[in-house]
Parts: sequence; C-alpha cells; structure tokens
Amino acid sequence: MSVNVTSKWIAEKIKSKVVVDLHVKIFVLHEFMQETFGVRIGNLKLYRAKERARTDIHGDHARGYEDLFQYAAVILKYDPSAICKVLCDAVNMPEKWLFQRFFMAFPAQRNALHNSCRLYIGLDICHLKSKYGGVLLVAVSMDANNRMVPLAIAVCEIENTETWTWFLEILHSYFDNGSYQITFCSNTQKSLLGAIGNT
Repeated sequence: MSVNVTSKWIAEKIKSKVVVDLHVKIFVLHEFMQETFGVRIGNLKLYRAKERARTDIHGDHARGYEDLFQYAAVILKYDPSAICKVLCDAVNMPEKWLFQRFFMAFPAQRNALHNSCRLYIGLDICHLKSKYGGVLLVAVSMDANNRMVPLAIAVCEIENTETWTWFLEILHSYFDNGSYQITFCSNTQKSLLGAIGNT
C-alpha cells in the first residue's frame, strides 16, 4: 500500500534500525517499512527520514561544530592544564566564522609520555566520513608493555603541510620538556615530511 506519510513519522519508525546500524542501507529500510507497516516509501523520502533519525540519535553535525568553543571552555575550566584550541576562518567569511581546526590533549597524556612511555611518537591520519569531511590527525606513543597511549588529536579541514605544521607546533609546545629527543614514526606522508622540516 502506498500512503502519504511524513519524514518525521518514518524517522520515528526506523530509529531502532538506525541505532543498530548508522549506515543501514535504504533497501533494508524499504523492506522493514513494507513488512512492519505495510507501506511503500520513495527513496528520497526514506533517505531524508534516515538522516532525520541519525540527527535525532547523534545530534546535528553543524550544531556540534558550533558548540566546540563551549566544549573547549568546559575542558579548560575543569582541567586548566589541558590544551584545547579551536581555530576558525574569520577572514574569508567575517559575518559567519567557518570552523577549520580543533586540537586537544590532557596533562595525563603529557605525564604518561614523560614518565612511562618510550621516547617515540607515532603520527597518523584518518579521513572523516561525516557530512563535512575533514581529517583526524593523531599522535600516539607506546608504554613499556607495547600498548598504545593516545597523546593528542586534532580535527582539520584537510591534510597538508600547513595543517601538519600547525599540529606539530602545538604538540611540541605542549609535550616538549627539553630533556630528551623523541623519535617520530609515520607512513611517510609527503605533507608530514615537509611539516617536520618546518618545526
């Protein structure tokens, strides 16, 4: 049966499926709505309902970026020794600041590097699959039992020499105590090699 239902109603009905699998396929939702409620829904309406259900469950990405300043302020209020930086582009769009980068690390991670980790930092990247894309830059170390210890993370608009330089400069200023040399390890990204030469 084909009926006229709203995306809001559909989102409520498919929310249980989206909770289990955030990337549930549209054809799975088609079958679920047909078998459970006896209704056929067009692809576009079902896609919109799926996005609405995801937003209801996990929140809106745009709102999340808007809340980063508050998030950073709360971190620094309760842990003043932490570092939490938010960088926005206020030049190209002065009427509306555009998020660019976010960096975060805590004193417990710094203490771990200085007191219980090997003199080693691994650097890597992963691409973010959200609506707005971007990349996640990470720095990790290894403890005496060969377990990874996360040190710092940053979300950036793109991976290039400029973003790696920004990340490494903050990492250096926060973690360097001047008493030893650190070995860096990565998968030889060209932009990272240029950034290491700059810092």
